[in-house]
Amino acid sequence: VAIEPTSTELLQLQDSIFLLLHSEYSATVNYAIETVKPIMNDADFHFTEYLTWLEAVMPRADVKSGIKMILQQMIAALKYYPEHQETILNLVADTFLQTDFDLQERAVKILVKNLKSEHHLVIDKIRMYQDNMIGGIAVLLKSYLNDENVMESKVQSQQEYIYTIPQPDYLKSENKIQLPQTWQELLFFMGETIQSN
Repeated sequence: VAIEPTSTELLQLQDSIFLLLHSEYSATVNYAIETVKPIMNDADFHFTEYLTWLEAVMPRADVKSGIKMILQQMIAALKYYPEHQETILNLVADTFLQTDFDLQERAVKILVKNLKSEHHLVIDKIRMYQDNMIGGIAVLLKSYLNDENVMESKVQSQQEYIYTIPQPDYLKSENKIQLPQTWQELLFFMGETIQSN
């Protein structure tokens, strides 16, 4: 029979559970995320610290199931912690670092539903991750991505690179290779090459 810890015990150990989020083993990270779920809505839960610990989890490619759980938790957190809405959405935007369409689709649904024009940090992050968006994800966020100023700044910041073929510098002009002009010179140079050490 497995013994499940009570909510009170989990709240007492929450800071220790947060430490598990930095584990190199994905199973440990997933366990920590799952363990926190029942106490997230408690008044004594350290939500801001939890968000800080989650920032290191979002870019990891080996904890996709954990990120899926985080996105589910953030949907609930938007209701229980409205004062942290921009921070939550900023964390959700980090999902675009993943190359998983399902995760990006879940994240974009959360963002489309809750993102406001005054969330400048989140919008900037979305613009930064625009190249990582898979399929039609960018189309769903087009109202935040189609800013004329952003497009103009991208065009102005790009410079054309012109490749120039480097010309070799000879150390000494007498070492410059002279190509034979006649058959006699060719035979002479071949004879010198064969006889040289």
